[in-house]
Amino acid sequence: MPPEDSNDLISGVLPTQPDSPVSPARRQFKPWHKPRKQYVRRFQWLKETEALISQTHFPDDSRIFRYLSLPGEDLLDVRSIRDLCQQYSLTLRYTGLNDVSQGSADDVQLNLSENDVKSLVGVHANSQILRERFEALAETKSLAYGQLQYSGPFNVINVDLCNHVAFERPSQERPTYLDAIGQLVAFQLRYSIQPWLLFLTTRLQPDCVNVENLAALMTAIRANVEQDPQFRMGMTAILKTTEDGIAGLLERSITLPPTVFKTVFTVGFGKWLLGYLRTAQPQPEVEMLDSFFYSVAGSPDMLSLGYRCRPVIQAPHDPLNLIQTAPNPIPIKEASMARIILERSNSMSNVDSALESDPGLRERMIVETEHLLRSAHYPVDDERQGYRAWLNKPKKKKERVRSSRS
Repeated sequence: MPPEDSNDLISGVLPTQPDSPVSPARRQFKPWHKPRKQYVRRFQWLKETEALISQTHFPDDSRIFRYLSLPGEDLLDVRSIRDLCQQYSLTLRYTGLNDVSQGSADDVQLNLSENDVKSLVGVHANSQILRERFEALAETKSLAYGQLQYSGPFNVINVDLCNHVAFERPSQERPTYLDAIGQLVAFQLRYSIQPWLLFLTTRLQPDCVNVENLAALMTAIRANVEQDPQFRMGMTAILKTTEDGIAGLLERSITLPPTVFKTVFTVGFGKWLLGYLRTAQPQPEVEMLDSFFYSVAGSPDMLSLGYRCRPVIQAPHDPLNLIQTAPNPIPIKEASMARIILERSNSMSNVDSALESDPGLRERMIVETEHLLRSAHYPVDDERQGYRAWLNKPKKKKERVRSSRS
């Protein structure tokens, strides 16, 4: 197991937090403050995290919940997870990466937010935000990678990206998002003996995917199409074609209608993740969780995916029968896990439709968002420039995508 703490490693490297934080300037609401983000927090991140907590053994002398994320300057996700941990008497130890320039306005706000959060009950003193790119996790000599060795393994990894997860082809010259995810997964498999969650928020536009990456994901799908009749039948329904037509459509997946491309890409990514994880020994079980999509600048162009990984460790068995030992459970086969990926990919929920069709639900998400933003010192209750006034402003023709926290 990696060492417990890392104060010596990061001392003198991270920006110094102010001794007495100044009052922040008037905060401006951002596109990622809309109720749809709280819907994802509530019905994916918090729901699945609570389910994980209820099934995880935390010893009385080590009730620490370890969380890795890419938080914005307000640490809204960290605040939400901390509130949940408090319900279960867990101490939250968070590790974050945010690529802000030292001394910039965003860096100042991040420092203020960290002071806020670290003053809360139930936050571990060694929680830390690194001013690093997420991709730096793939560089073994980086500060981010070094911190990974000391603060993990993690119960939850939340990769909330602002770009497409597969827009760059992995290479030796420059690490990519996929390289960083691969490094994280390998680290988790090496050290975690408990089930853990991976959340991924990514943009979804065919012209943002590297063509070689897309071809690899389609290859992962074709492998199950060729080997599993049930999987093959599911793909014919998604693509609205015959069995003979699947291969051709997968080769031209970039031309598929947006709603179909969304599903096919999600199946392909899930199959890549499953295949990568299953090369480990012992082989873990991987389950795709309920996932979501919504629209920022197109239809649909954002995905919020969730996966649960469970290490499978066989209990000892006495071959001489001197003692009674229970037989090990039958392991779940790859084909079964791939079918779940296909089914969950095809049944993803449309967040925009859910909120539009249920005013009561939308109001609940607004109230919860107000609570979070108020804790981050936004002018939520200002009559003319508060949160609801901002929500009710006429929509612009095209909304620029600046962050995954949409």
